[in-house]
Amino acid sequence: MALEAAVEAAADLLDKAVKTVMVGGPKLRVAQAADASGYALAVMPSAKGLGSECTTFCYEIVESADAYLFAGSVFNDYSSVGYSALLKKEKAVIMQPDSVTIENGPAFGCVVMKDFLKALSKRLKWNKTAYEMCSYRAFEG
Repeated sequence: MALEAAVEAAADLLDKAVKTVMVGGPKLRVAQAADASGYALAVMPSAKGLGSECTTFCYEIVESADAYLFAGSVFNDYSSVGYSALLKKEKAVIMQPDSVTIENGPAFGCVVMKDFLKALSKRLKWNKTAYEMCSYRAFEG
């Protein structure tokens, strides 16, 4: 029941956003999760190697997003190498290996990340806007 409630709350927040970005952390071991949503994928420095390292305008894509799906991210100076981006945490879904937190909303325990991602991928609307907007700007001028 917690899984269904977490998926519903996360999908409601993420589907309302125009530009959603998935940020992978060191606890994420299923990098294919972004493929199911179309979201631009960025990885934290501590998760180096889990995603493509050839994404152009990664900084701009992440900071211009209006919603985030943090998957296995660890938020401390060691894991972020002291860097802090201007993120809108009130528009974030934070997944850990065994819990999901919807910022400024409920927290769901006993929700396994693998199960959550699988169920969420079936519920989300396809959205590549965050990546496409920055790709368009790259060719503008």
